[in-house]
Amino acid sequence: MSRGIVPQYKKRTGPARHINKQTKIQTDIPVIQEILAEKVKNTGLEEGYKVICFHKEIPETLSKRVSDEFNVPKPSHSECHIIEAKGDEIQVYALSERGLFYGAISIIHLMEKGCVDELLAYDYPVCDERGMKVFLPASKDIGFFKKFVDMICYFKFNSIMIEIGGAMEYKRHPEINKGWIKYCEEMSEYSGKTTKIQDYTYPWYKNAIHMENGGGNFLTQEEVRDRLIIVGEECLRLSLKYLRLGIVIIL
Repeated sequence: MSRGIVPQYKKRTGPARHINKQTKIQTDIPVIQEILAEKVKNTGLEEGYKVICFHKEIPETLSKRVSDEFNVPKPSHSECHIIEAKGDEIQVYALSERGLFYGAISIIHLMEKGCVDELLAYDYPVCDERGMKVFLPASKDIGFFKKFVDMICYFKFNSIMIEIGGAMEYKRHPEINKGWIKYCEEMSEYSGKTTKIQDYTYPWYKNAIHMENGGGNFLTQEEVRDRLIIVGEECLRLSLKYLRLGIVIIL
């Protein structure tokens, strides 16, 4: 059994074959087509796997085989997936679209120089909630934020929480925004001030004082709404609405 981003359980059964531009991807989930095509676009045209098929089901015989082979309970988690690479085909089985998405991600992580071994692999999440908490991105950071969302999907995170705090406009209490701007200005008074405050002001470890939220300023409610729509669209594009979006307001 291995640990990391690759499937927890895998058994090599034969030599590696290429995944290349001639390999057909059989799935009705567009994002899977997209991410696999992106990873093989620069791969050579050597003879390799002819097709990768995705199935939203796990046959009982395969379920029992995996259970016996790896000494685990029969696959039942909604995000679990099984990959069988044999001959000139790769078959991916899961109980949900989310599981198939992570199956595609597992194939990417199993690839070495464009090749995947003939194997039987099985994976399921140890933790149901795998997320990150981030600050509300400033306007200039939206491009980077989209790439960041891409990255956490490739590492099989399924949740993202965005802090709003003083970085959003408060129409009934504008003093919050004024105080927020003053606070950020004070924290950026000189290089290293935030580190000094974090290290010497508090008796406990504090890894952020939040001034990066919203780029140290505040956004109008309309701008926040637009940014959250952008984030939602990015999550939809990459993970079929399975990258959960949460909002936390810290004042």
